[in-house]
Amino acid sequence: MRKIKIFTLSLFSFFSFSHAQDIEPTGKSLLPIVSLNQDIRVKFGGFVRAEYYADSREIVGAIDDLFGFFPENKRPGADGKDLNNVFRHNFSTQTTRFSALFSGVNFLNARSSAYFEFDFSGGNSVNVRLRHAWAKLTWNKSELLLGKTWNPMADITFPNVGGLHTGVPFRPFGRGDQIRFTYNFTPRYQLLVAGLFQTEHRSVMDPSALTDIRANPAPDFHLQFRYHSPTLFAGIASEYKI
Repeated sequence: MRKIKIFTLSLFSFFSFSHAQDIEPTGKSLLPIVSLNQDIRVKFGGFVRAEYYADSREIVGAIDDLFGFFPENKRPGADGKDLNNVFRHNFSTQTTRFSALFSGVNFLNARSSAYFEFDFSGGNSVNVRLRHAWAKLTWNKSELLLGKTWNPMADITFPNVGGLHTGVPFRPFGRGDQIRFTYNFTPRYQLLVAGLFQTEHRSVMDPSALTDIRANPAPDFHLQFRYHSPTLFAGIASEYKI
């Protein structure tokens, strides 16, 4: 079997105006924290990202192929030549993002916060896509999150990379609505329990009936135990899905 070779060149630049997912400010932001009243503050964030890419053949990808997975298989034409052996390039700003983080009042002896984030890679005529939208209650040793955010399998420590794909397909990647409870036994040991509801990229149960996983009587259930120190991150995870 012949190997398919692909060369990808990607040049990108981005302008970030806040580290929006930190409740407390870190460093100097271009935009200040806005106080709605004495109890509620909002911190805006996001970045403008402009990326040019060039591929030596067709690839399987998403978001206008800015999110690249792997090269396409060979597809012989009438003359026997590989139709996927073509040059492709593009320039896109679809992954530009905007977000807002709200820190609110104390509720049930917990600190409350809420976060939303969207980008412009939704496709069709309306490009705006909701990436995250959650509310959170944080106690001294535990945390309750309700809303859309990373799947627990994707919401782990991983190296920063230049590409948008963040290591896919070798790293799990996905978001969805969920109810998640996290308990910190110690600063290093953590237990996570979640009920997950698929929103984006839903699993199809019956293609002929166009039925997806939301027709199940129960959500996906996820259980995860983590250990993390300054030099090591490890854990074990299990999931139950009908």
